[in-house]
Amino acid sequence: MGNGEGEIRPAPARRIAKRHQEEPPKNLNNYRITEADRLGDGGPKQKFQQNLAAIRTLRKLESEARPATEEEKAKLVKYVGWGALPQVFDEFNVLWLEQREALRKELTKEEYEFARSTTLNAHYTAPVVIGSMYQALARFGFQGGRILEPACGVGHFIGLVPEDILRRSTVTGIEIDPLTARIAKAVYPDSDIRGQPFEQSKLADGFYDLAISNVPFGDYTVHDPRWNNYKFPIHDYFFAASLDKVRPGGLLMFITSRGTMDKLDSTLRELLSTRTELLGAIRLPNDAFKKNAGTEVTTDIIMLRKLRVGEAPTGTAWKETADYANDIGEAFTLNEYFTTRPEMMLGRMRLSGRMYRDNEPTLDSDKRDLGEALTQAVARLPQNIYESQAHQVAEPTFDQTVPAPDYVKPNAYCLHDGMVCIREENVLRPLTDLPSETRSRIRHLIPVRDAVRACLRSQMDGSDEAQVVEARQQLNHAYGMFVGRFGPINLRANQRAFDGDPDLPLLLSLEHYNDETKRATKATIFHERTIHHRKPIESVSEPKEALLVSLNEQGRVDLDHMAGLLNKPTEEFLPDLKGIIFLNPQTNQWETDDQYLSGNVREKLAVADAAAVTDARFHENVEALKSIQPEDLPATEIDVRLGASWLPPDDVKQFIHKLLNVSSGVEIGHVHALGSWHMNADWDARNATSNTTDWGTDRYTGLELIEDALNLKTPTVYDLVDKKPVINPQATEAAREKQERIKERFKEWIWSDDSRRDRLCRFYNDTFNHTRLRTFNGDHLTLPGASQAVQLHRHQKAGVWRILQTQNTLLAHVVGAGKTYTMVAAAMELKRLGLARKPMFAVPNHMLGQFSTELLTLYPGANILVAGKEDFESQNRKKLFSRIATGNWDAVIVTHSGFERIPLSYDTQKRFFEEQLHELEMIRREHGDSSNRRLVKELEKAKKRLEAKLQALAADHKKDNTLTFEELGVDRIFVDEAHYFKNLFYVTKMTRIAGLPQTASERAFDMYLKVRHVQSMNGGGGVVFATGTPIANSMAEMFTMQRYLQPDDLKKHNLHHFDSWAATFGEPVTAMELSPDGAGYRLNTRFARFINVPELMQIFRQSADVQTAAMLNLPRPKLDGEKPTIRNAPATPELKAFVQELAARAERLKTNRVDPSVDNMLKITSEGRKAALDLRLMKPSAKDDPQGKVNQAVENIFRIWQESKPERSAQLVFCDLSTPKDKGFSVYRDAADKLERLGVPSGDIAFIQDYDSDAAKLSLFRDVR
Repeated sequence: MGNGEGEIRPAPARRIAKRHQEEPPKNLNNYRITEADRLGDGGPKQKFQQNLAAIRTLRKLESEARPATEEEKAKLVKYVGWGALPQVFDEFNVLWLEQREALRKELTKEEYEFARSTTLNAHYTAPVVIGSMYQALARFGFQGGRILEPACGVGHFIGLVPEDILRRSTVTGIEIDPLTARIAKAVYPDSDIRGQPFEQSKLADGFYDLAISNVPFGDYTVHDPRWNNYKFPIHDYFFAASLDKVRPGGLLMFITSRGTMDKLDSTLRELLSTRTELLGAIRLPNDAFKKNAGTEVTTDIIMLRKLRVGEAPTGTAWKETADYANDIGEAFTLNEYFTTRPEMMLGRMRLSGRMYRDNEPTLDSDKRDLGEALTQAVARLPQNIYESQAHQVAEPTFDQTVPAPDYVKPNAYCLHDGMVCIREENVLRPLTDLPSETRSRIRHLIPVRDAVRACLRSQMDGSDEAQVVEARQQLNHAYGMFVGRFGPINLRANQRAFDGDPDLPLLLSLEHYNDETKRATKATIFHERTIHHRKPIESVSEPKEALLVSLNEQGRVDLDHMAGLLNKPTEEFLPDLKGIIFLNPQTNQWETDDQYLSGNVREKLAVADAAAVTDARFHENVEALKSIQPEDLPATEIDVRLGASWLPPDDVKQFIHKLLNVSSGVEIGHVHALGSWHMNADWDARNATSNTTDWGTDRYTGLELIEDALNLKTPTVYDLVDKKPVINPQATEAAREKQERIKERFKEWIWSDDSRRDRLCRFYNDTFNHTRLRTFNGDHLTLPGASQAVQLHRHQKAGVWRILQTQNTLLAHVVGAGKTYTMVAAAMELKRLGLARKPMFAVPNHMLGQFSTELLTLYPGANILVAGKEDFESQNRKKLFSRIATGNWDAVIVTHSGFERIPLSYDTQKRFFEEQLHELEMIRREHGDSSNRRLVKELEKAKKRLEAKLQALAADHKKDNTLTFEELGVDRIFVDEAHYFKNLFYVTKMTRIAGLPQTASERAFDMYLKVRHVQSMNGGGGVVFATGTPIANSMAEMFTMQRYLQPDDLKKHNLHHFDSWAATFGEPVTAMELSPDGAGYRLNTRFARFINVPELMQIFRQSADVQTAAMLNLPRPKLDGEKPTIRNAPATPELKAFVQELAARAERLKTNRVDPSVDNMLKITSEGRKAALDLRLMKPSAKDDPQGKVNQAVENIFRIWQESKPERSAQLVFCDLSTPKDKGFSVYRDAADKLERLGVPSGDIAFIQDYDSDAAKLSLFRDVR
């Protein structure tokens, strides 16, 4: 029926029965598994054929768009996944080539890759085990209800639900593999099967009566913001997350790894013990799943009841572990539940595992029939403890909801069949409840929104100009239609109507609106492009200018293009470029002298020599290259260490044979992509006396010490004390001493043979000592548009020219060198030359005002957008992003925190993950072994861990639903004070090594992804970092800068993994250091020394423009006395006593007698720092020490204030602790009060903490200057 607007009113809602007992039987169309299905029968090849038959059956059903017959369901239900068949995906296993190719033909690329990933944990459950679990449920009193299967696979837990329970239940199944989920949906059409990861499923909390599953096992984590802090392995995560979905009084019954019960880390068990009652556990023998899934692993069935609100935790104890010995004396650490109830273990504990590692505790079968053993165990469980709950089913308002198209954003308005709708969750809801006038405004604003989006897309995706113009015309037309009827978009009535749509700020940015006159003018996007693709420059007047255009637009010297720019034939202008460009004989392309006479000049000379034999033109190249060849480094100047990634594995193997006095038996390999060395040794080598005694200790063999050294690991020996690992200092020191001896012996051995020395020296020089750095001179730059009142220094112009000429640049310029002007001039030149369209500057929060002022000082006519703190507040952020996207800015300036709040698209993040995972796949193919079935599983584990870690880092819940970074049109990034982004994640095998940061910040990862995006737009370039301290606290910070700016260079040298880089250019140093508690000394290993520095700098300086204070001779006052003055404050008896207390606390920590939540080393060192500054920070009752640090500082500050009174000089005082606060003692306030009492006016003392806005900070800086 019509309603005046051509909308159709929804039909009345269908009434839904409310009472559980009145509902008709359910799941009548679901398949019922019986013994006739013979699940799990057959060997690997038969299981493969059954899988293939199931896939083909599914394809047929989907192509014919019909439900499965009972016969087809019988084929589908035999699908067992790929956990038992990893050999199918081993590219080197020729025995499975035919099956592999057959599978490839049946699956899409995405389905095939997903199937490969499921080899890690797609292990299906034996029907006899599932049947016993339902026996236990019946014993508990469960008769039906809402059932959740969070890892349902093909649905065996659904197909084996007893008839009486099934008819009274609704089942929800979650399956991560889309293909498997589709099979399960075909077999069980009456169940709610969802093909998605469990952690991404939107399930209601407290909704289900039962969660039952065989959860995936693994030592990787998944990303779920609710549980990320716990870092649970996936099987433990399923317990925690599923319990949220179960109602109070509901049941949870999972098959899981024995680690959930037995591991020393009791975090999950403690969590579950506060929220559930353990009903029982049954340990299954390691062959329980062998027939069905091809795996031998010890597992537990754990049965829990979720406590009701207010119900106190009681019941069976299972949080702790206890010692246990079997009948032959083998000792284990088992859960206390099993040590007191060994009858619940269906076999005998032994040391003989197989699935993941050897010689681990496992439950060997006692040869009883598994079904009978399970029945006996179930009979020991409690009875009738479950209480059902009547469920109320909410009535929907109508039953004609329409699935929302993917292009409609959440909470966005759209038109569907003439109706104005809004997307809520995944459906469209007609807005029939709104006044007709409001609906009319929305109806006419939707075309404007869609038109501006289309206009932006046409500019971004490379559409030709005619298409862009057409999109702009459509926008003008849609806008005119709306404004002609309703007035400017910014009118309050129009904003109210469209409020809530995520694109409202984009619509508002289409107008320059005057709130007083209520009039608006159109934004730039109505008249011209606001996002530009590269627009070729059509003409220039000078050959050198033509060369610059060619280099940046074509990426090379293109003589034909230059001839067109100059409107001259090539032979007419080529002589003007003699000595400036060279013809590269290897590529037959012209290159500039900077480019040709730099880089790997050794290789270039060899190529030019060969070419000159037949072509005289290249004699000029030969002479030029000969003049700039680097001198060969002799062995005495090459620092080589055990583990250097450039060492040939054969040489390492020879060293080991020599050291251990064995002729063979050791194999060595190195994986560049992982930065790791791998060693295999036979029985003779492992048991040689030289390995176990001469070069080993009683806790570490020589081979183990060598493998640790190769992988940059320092040995640490642990003992188990009270079930917790404790470092054994004597054994550790002995192992480290032996390892140092091995390293020293290697250094002696490696150069001892003349032939080996010559070969390795040649290899090292050719690999690392082959580069000539480019030099940059920007004297010719005139900088059109720049103020003549500002004259750039020579090093600044050189920096500008470098940025124009190279892909990425690090302006490592000392404070005072003028980095701001260098970056601004480079950005404006890039914009003028058409090499950049929308540069973005990210500056420290407090520098926003100053940076913007300096930019306009140099370029007064610049069209810039400055985004302050208020612009990034939630109510203004969308409007800001829309202004950035729709404006033609010379520069967009944002703060570091604001830059982080600009969201990246899902596609950009996904692309990064896929590249990392692809690299792992390439390793798998390169190092495949047809006999190594475990390799496939281990690489899949690495994939899972990487995926979870990176996705967790990428998650940023401060970002909202608005334009993404990619949609803003930003094509260059300039980052001021880039050291704030130094905490970029990296992977290393070096642990417990001081000097290596182990923290990874979301801010740095966000920057990394945005840098990669901009570089992908510019052929690997487009990024400028500026900082006076590229390396401040850690040697790893240089590697971080190279990862941002030199990813291709690192990969070319096989240094893109940190451990490979560190093994080549750094070395851990072990020495005695004062312990953190100050009570003595300890042996500490610190990554603190660079080696092979010239070769490292050759690579680093290819992107780094270094300018030090000495190089620039900057005008700065000399330090009084030429070095800092250190004043000692003697420790008072009270302070000494306090330090002794800290030392005693630290000693107690070493014995593991203190809970880390009560006391820990970080707490001790933090309190020590505070007490060393002023004891009153820890003990308010302490006396003010007249000779303390604060009083000495006050005395010095007052003296300088008196001496500098005539000049009214300002002093900067730094104190990194005890900032001013309202309550309690503060060093800041104490010092200020004392200075005021001495006569310093209170108005002359300022605390930076009191200036909490960008404008206030800028005002303070001006006052100080």
